[in-house]
Amino acid sequence: MTRPRKPGESQAIMVAESHRFVGPIPPADDLAKYQRIQQDLPERIMRLAEEEQAFRHRYLSSLSMRAQLLVPLIALAGIGASVAIAIWGNAPGSAAFIAVGSIVGAVTTTVWGYTRKKA
Repeated sequence: MTRPRKPGESQAIMVAESHRFVGPIPPADDLAKYQRIQQDLPERIMRLAEEEQAFRHRYLSSLSMRAQLLVPLIALAGIGASVAIAIWGNAPGSAAFIAVGSIVGAVTTTVWGYTRKKA
């Protein structure tokens, strides 16, 4: 609660200004200000953004490659386990459940990954 001001009494007002940008590269006005501070700062900022983008592309590519290798291996392991259960465990229902789950999981993962890449 503020107290009433007396006549002739001054009041202090504080104004705050905030700017935000999204992404690795600041707006052109800010880059120009950075250049006034140090001549090569805009070039260094651009190089940093390019290196980050290249790293992200390499990382996502390797992640995709690993997923393409692991999904079939996991599905084959599930199918192998279901065959073993069917042969030695005398539980064909459980074996079928594991086999179908492995195949559906592999297909779902592959299709989901493909649709996410297109979006």
